[in-house]
Amino acid sequence: NNSHNSSGTNRSTIPTMANTLPNRPNEMTSKERAQADAVTRDQLHIYVAGYEELSGKRADLVEVLNLDEGSRSSREEVNDTLLKEISGKVAKAGEQLRHNDMPRKTSWCNTCAVCDFAAICRDRPSTP
Repeated sequence: NNSHNSSGTNRSTIPTMANTLPNRPNEMTSKERAQADAVTRDQLHIYVAGYEELSGKRADLVEVLNLDEGSRSSREEVNDTLLKEISGKVAKAGEQLRHNDMPRKTSWCNTCAVCDFAAICRDRPSTP
């Protein structure tokens, strides 16, 4: 998405709309919200790195527009530090996959309850 800033130069942004999981925001704890926001942030940073790799252009901004009532939207400038951090996370994840180093999670949350892939990383809690 290209737009003009106040100086008249072109800016590249990667917009997104963040959804809340599960579909009932009041069921998420603040910890779960923070984890979901961190995942969204990392995912957008991966998009930024991919956009730069494919197009040769760097996006100026990453913007999350939360439509849920009471949720905040965020806007973040893209810089070398952001790209270096996400590249490190991607490289680490790749190494873990190559070495089959994928320890299962020990906790279960509302997000896990609606995730189709939760069994890969967590054991479903037993019901009494």
